[in-house]
Amino acid sequence: MLRLTRNTYQHGWIETRPSKKQGVVFVYRWRERKPDGGYTKRSEVVGSVSMLKTEANAWRVIEHRKLDVNSDHLQGHAVRSECS
Repeated sequence: MLRLTRNTYQHGWIETRPSKKQGVVFVYRWRERKPDGGYTKRSEVVGSVSMLKTEANAWRVIEHRKLDVNSDHLQGHAVRSECS
C-alpha cells in the first residue's frame, strides 16, 4: 500500500497532573497514527513528582523502560509506576 503521508518521528512530552492516590504525577504523552491516517492521543503515568523530583528524572524512567512512541503498533504501552 502506498502511503501518501511521510513518516514522522516524535518523542512525546511530559506533563504534570493531580492524582488522587499519588498527589501530583508526571504523565508521559504521545500520539499514535490510526489506520485511517488520523492520530490518537496516548498517555501513561510515569511516577509521582515527590519521588522523581525533576522532569529530567521522569525522562530517564521513560528511557529506562524503552517506550517506543515511533513504533507502528496501534496499541498503548503497559507502563507501571515504580512509585506504586
